[in-house]
Amino acid sequence: MTRIPQNLRAVLFDADGVIIRSLESHCIAWTRIFAELGVELDDLEIRLREGESAESTFKTLAMLNGLQFTDTEVSRWVERKRSYYRSLAVEIYPEVRPLLVQIHQAELAVGLVTGSSIVNLQHVLGAAELAMFDVIFTAEDYTHGKPSAEPYSRAVAALEVEPAEAVVIENAPLGIESARAAGIHCIALATTLPAERLQLADQVLANHAELSSFLKTWIGGGV
Repeated sequence: MTRIPQNLRAVLFDADGVIIRSLESHCIAWTRIFAELGVELDDLEIRLREGESAESTFKTLAMLNGLQFTDTEVSRWVERKRSYYRSLAVEIYPEVRPLLVQIHQAELAVGLVTGSSIVNLQHVLGAAELAMFDVIFTAEDYTHGKPSAEPYSRAVAALEVEPAEAVVIENAPLGIESARAAGIHCIALATTLPAERLQLADQVLANHAELSSFLKTWIGGGV
């Protein structure tokens, strides 16, 4: 396990399931896509893959169900899935805005690191909300997505902080692996999966309220 940063300078957030209440909509969209392919998906299959790129999710789920596609076909199905997703109502977790304000008041840098596309992100977050993040990395911004270390490693480099000076807030196993591979302390929120599925994290908290309380105790005063 990575050590809790004593000199915390940055907080990095995943998007889906942490900033955005979106996993239900992603599950609906993926289920609809694979139903068109004659495959019945279980929501857990989708939730466990959350955090990686949509292309990787599609290829893996297709392979597990005995299907194979060309890259062109994968791109077409993924865009179809994204269109379904953007037709659904998705919202930001209500606790997120005050939490981001509190973190900024503590003079900490804030990053958003997601496997989603920028278009999907903009479907939910407006300009004012996106402006609350000092750096944003989406699926278009790196070669190797989660669980690779690259997404979070690039984020701390962009913020000019060391991995030991940051903390990641995640909600899914692949994202936790990514944070740990980058050498960053990881707190998991059990917002989309039960705590027993998140045990690779350094800490597991139930929700955003527990996260806010924990940060207040950890940093003191500012948050």
